[in-house]
Amino acid sequence: MRKNLIDHQLLTRYNINMRLEYEHILKKNNSSFYASTFVGESFECPYHIHEEFEIVLISKGRGRIVVGDYSSRYEPQSLYFFGSNLPHTFFSDSLLQGEEQISESHYAQFKQNCLGTEFFNLKELKQFNKLLKDSERGLQFKNFDYNKIESLFSKLNDENSLIKLSAFIEILANLAITPGYESLATEHYTRVNSHYESDRLNRSIDTIHRNFAQQISLEEVASVANLSPAAFSRFFKNHMNQSFIDYLIELRLSEASRLLLETDLPITDISLDVGFKNLSNFNRQFLKRKNISPRKFRNGGV
Repeated sequence: MRKNLIDHQLLTRYNINMRLEYEHILKKNNSSFYASTFVGESFECPYHIHEEFEIVLISKGRGRIVVGDYSSRYEPQSLYFFGSNLPHTFFSDSLLQGEEQISESHYAQFKQNCLGTEFFNLKELKQFNKLLKDSERGLQFKNFDYNKIESLFSKLNDENSLIKLSAFIEILANLAITPGYESLATEHYTRVNSHYESDRLNRSIDTIHRNFAQQISLEEVASVANLSPAAFSRFFKNHMNQSFIDYLIELRLSEASRLLLETDLPITDISLDVGFKNLSNFNRQFLKRKNISPRKFRNGGV
């Protein structure tokens, strides 16, 4: 049997319970918002929602981000803005042999009335009000000054409350004037209507993320959701805006892309490690969805 170098990491990489949790944000007594910095080997937040808006700056670490029906990779120096009650989480990459990784993020959480009920209604903040509206789907900023934003985040924990407030407002201003931000969840994203629905959906997503490298079937995931395969297919597509099989293939191809760029593993091994039954199917799906072959992708398009 072929020795698999990364099966254990692939099996445990998403070892986070995807049951949707409601997070209660506790602000410090002298602050209108909550701000903090996380440093550790990996991000370990559950799939969760909270009433507060949230700005997240990823300084170190890589992995996968899930926001509503959006799933993709995050990299160092990434900046995100999540609207109120928008489900989201980060999955850190597992470590390959001999690899070390530190995950670091800075984040600020605030309610829309944190600076008074009329503050965000000021004419001067019309541009930021559009940002608040757009954040309902989650936003990623592409063309921002990382060093400047990181410096402002470092001031959010200053002992001087005026310095903290000034930095917070300046962060908001910088987000509002930053061009080219990208919406994450689709405009057709359907929020769950009950705790029962959210639990069912997130048990399904959890099962997929834990087992995508194995030969997981629609019937198995439907069983976890306590639905028939046909009913589960409709349920999943309604909330995630793509079929179960498309979601699974995209997840496998995303992991394969990472391994193609970051390891010297043979392409055949990679295709099997991420869950494809054979190399020909992997090559066909990769070319169909990325418009480039795996070999050319690894070689930078050459």
